[in-house]
Amino acid sequence: MGKRKIFFSVTLLVITVALSAQSRISPKKVEEDVNFFIETVENVHPDMYYYISKDSFEIIKNSIYKEISTPKTKDEFLDILHNFRPCFDSHTNFGWIITKDRKYVKSGGLFFNKGIKITNDKLWLLKKDGSIAGEIHAINGMSAQHIILSGRKYFHYESAALTDLEVKCNFQDLLYYLGVHSPFNVSISKSNNERTTLQIDGGNWGAARYANNYHRHYFYGSILEKDSIALLEYNSCDFYGGLLKEFTQFADTFFHSLAQSNVRHLFIDISNNMGGRSGVNNLIFKHLLADTLTVKSMGFLKNSKELSKSNYAHRYNEENIGRIDSIDYEWIVSPGCKDKYYAYNVYLITGPKSFSAAGDFVDTFIRNNLGIVVGQETGAQRSDICSPIVFKLPNSKLQFSVSAIHWNYNTPKGGFEPDLPFEINYMKRLDLTDLISLVKLIRKGYSFTIKQ
Repeated sequence: MGKRKIFFSVTLLVITVALSAQSRISPKKVEEDVNFFIETVENVHPDMYYYISKDSFEIIKNSIYKEISTPKTKDEFLDILHNFRPCFDSHTNFGWIITKDRKYVKSGGLFFNKGIKITNDKLWLLKKDGSIAGEIHAINGMSAQHIILSGRKYFHYESAALTDLEVKCNFQDLLYYLGVHSPFNVSISKSNNERTTLQIDGGNWGAARYANNYHRHYFYGSILEKDSIALLEYNSCDFYGGLLKEFTQFADTFFHSLAQSNVRHLFIDISNNMGGRSGVNNLIFKHLLADTLTVKSMGFLKNSKELSKSNYAHRYNEENIGRIDSIDYEWIVSPGCKDKYYAYNVYLITGPKSFSAAGDFVDTFIRNNLGIVVGQETGAQRSDICSPIVFKLPNSKLQFSVSAIHWNYNTPKGGFEPDLPFEINYMKRLDLTDLISLVKLIRKGYSFTIKQ
């Protein structure tokens, strides 16, 4: 298929040596790297001032130049570069390097291992059952406000809900990066406003990570025939090689099983799908079709010399550098399950972590009236700037990506809204009770006839 997205991970994890052992980069070379980044964005990005005015960008740029007057380690430089993040779409970014002592991790070094959440610009400590234990005011003397604002800088997305969710999911690494180490003295106030301090020793890195990030497989399917309900979790579309083959076989087998069953309600959960390749979506769509589906996408990109060495080299024209060119993609998806097509109602579950190519899934699902969307607004934007090209700074060798295409540019800003809203719980898989409750809510909320 023509349209292809590569999600350059915002939370790229690179193990490096400690800050004290890093060599420093001279101010001249740091400035050269900043200039290289800005020039590349100006040359490649199709809509540089979509999220920020030129005047506001100039203020941020000048503040960054003021910060680079002294030699910097790679991590110090990266920290400064992250001030550019709120200027652009989240596919235009620097990977986040977490400086960790390899020996500390291997020896079972302790990380913050309690659940948290961010609401109304406040940081909350959670109990094991997910309920609120109290409001966090500081951890080891670092204010909750400073922690939240730092996290939002490193994990900035177009969607505020997705930004805060990513801060939550990477909280243990964020604290370590900010120099907040075990033991953790947590200043909290409980429901009666009583202030107290809890000491939390922490846990190893793996266990700490899943305190705020429920572990999900790439894909999962379950048919609950007694209750005529099925659940398909589609948690990534970043599949290549053997994993792509495995997913193809899984989807074919799952939908064949549906055709042989009495299922009447199919839930497709992409609330945890952060994207990948849009073409992988078709491995599911082909099973939801009675007739051939034509998918169309409109976008534009800027013709630049950088384009000539990318996946979009065929669009490069050296005689028209700087020109904005339109892109119209169209591809065909054919039905793949004809023996018992669509004997069930289809509900698509979305949330803030439905991002990038998962947004394409929502867009196609809605445009072709394939079912009902339930859940929360997507982190993916309806007018999506993405399809990044990866570059490397000449001196520090830090990698960064710049979006090359603005898709669906004639649609309003914001994510895809659900037909029926309900809050996603990212700490558990939807179970049968949840799904039965959703079916009842959908019946109450919609006047049309759904299949019994």
